[in-house]
Amino acid sequence: MLQKHLLKTELGVIYTRSDFRNMTAAISILQFITKNKLQTMFSETFKLLLFIVIIPMIIVEAEMCFSPLKQVNTFLRSNARLSAVTML
Repeated sequence: MLQKHLLKTELGVIYTRSDFRNMTAAISILQFITKNKLQTMFSETFKLLLFIVIIPMIIVEAEMCFSPLKQVNTFLRSNARLSAVTML
């Protein structure tokens, strides 16, 4: 769980520092924090950036897993309907 007050303070520091001004993507800020070993100094920001970077990948992977399942379901459903029609 993120600590809001600490996160707000860390983000305030990040917004005022010139090191972070040119960075526009979450991944670039995360890489900068990791490269300079600032994980403990910006612990809540680091957690938030990990969530931002990782969550979209989890969603994409889940959709890719369910897509073949939907295809199999559709195939089985259409075969069942075809069988029902041929029995008439």
